Amino acid sequence: MGVLFMQPKIVSGTLSLISAITGWLLLIIPVAAGCYLTFLSLQKSATQDQAVIAEKNKAIKNTIIAAVIGECASGIITLILSFYQ
Repeated sequence: MGVLFMQPKIVSGTLSLISAITGWLLLIIPVAAGCYLTFLSLQKSATQDQAVIAEKNKAIKNTIIAAVIGECASGIITLILSFYQ
């Protein structure tokens, strides 16, 4: 007596689009963060000024935090979408 519910095409297409976007984000975020961290580290190693070093350390910390938040958000979205498929 089970009734088969079909998702409208726009819903299934949207789910596929969001899945593809989050998949790309899971690849792009760590690569971009790594490149930016490398850039900041090179700038930090090229200076002797303690104020600039402290500024670069803060930027490095913020970049790592943002990358972790982005990765977790993409993972949570993927987890939520898995319940719709």
